[in-house]
Amino acid sequence: MPDETCSNAIKMMRNLGAGISVKRPPKWFKPKQLQLMALLADPADRRPLAEKAKQVGVSRRTVFNWRRMPGWTEGQLLLWTTHFERRRRAERQQAHAELARVIAGYYK
Repeated sequence: MPDETCSNAIKMMRNLGAGISVKRPPKWFKPKQLQLMALLADPADRRPLAEKAKQVGVSRRTVFNWRRMPGWTEGQLLLWTTHFERRRRAERQQAHAELARVIAGYYK
């Protein structure tokens, strides 16, 4: 049964094409592979590869084999782009809120 990270990876890959050729996870990716792909694509997660592999329940060697699969790089890039876009969107919303606060204070 896929966990939340895997489900989020599937949703992100389906919803955000971002101009990349892979718009949904290829059929050959298994839930553990999608989960690991999401962990590797998360820029905030600075843990070593071995720790991420252990979390998913596979060996480090298996991860290296998976990374050579067709579509792996594109899928990881898609997920990384999604993380980046979410962070940019949050920063933009924070800047707009700050600007609105400054403008509201100016007109008091």
